[in-house]
Amino acid sequence: MIDSKIKILLLTREGCEQSKKVQNFFNKDIFEIYNIVSKKMGEDLPTETYSLFPDYIISFRSLFILPLKLLETVKKYSINFHPGPPSYPGSGSVNLALYNDDKTFGVTAHLINERIDNGQIFNTRMFNIEPKDNVESLLLKTHQHLFLLFQEVAENLFFKSNDYLEEMLKDSSKYSWHRNANKISLINDLQSIDFDISQEELNRRLRAIHTEEYPLYIEINGYKFSITNN
Repeated sequence: MIDSKIKILLLTREGCEQSKKVQNFFNKDIFEIYNIVSKKMGEDLPTETYSLFPDYIISFRSLFILPLKLLETVKKYSINFHPGPPSYPGSGSVNLALYNDDKTFGVTAHLINERIDNGQIFNTRMFNIEPKDNVESLLLKTHQHLFLLFQEVAENLFFKSNDYLEEMLKDSSKYSWHRNANKISLINDLQSIDFDISQEELNRRLRAIHTEEYPLYIEINGYKFSITNN
């Protein structure tokens, strides 16, 4: 029997189907939810966020970077669901895994600290990358697995075991971030191609980087010419 509602600051992303599933997971009879939806990188959190003093922060595909002064207001835990495995912290995880021709990929649940994708990891979910996968298909699978990881963590954390997270954190020594967080500038650099690019390198970038919204391009005398799918 829950004596009072669990207060959660929920951070999700605009236009994300899996974010909507996360929002719908929380029964309003049990949870007091403050949902802030991110729209673009570099946004500031609303001022009132800092006076909520939630029990938990749950961040799912959110673009907000959380400052220490906000994290210090949380009574229990701040948790992020990262759309990449521990080997790819930061931005462009899907792109880099495809570019490196990895055979597996994954998603990660970790505590949030003041650094990007740096907090203690307590759970992951891994799956195969198929030869036919490209950016769009791997992103779709990644976001689906990310929701499944959220669902597993949330059900255990809120409904099955009072000490679930504490026990998971005890066993988290098997997980560690493999490097510092990648920056989006790394992907932006791969988006630009040269005249003398090899066929092999072009194919790698077409699979790993190129989409209709973010196409590969070549720059000539200050003008950008994009590759199209036609």
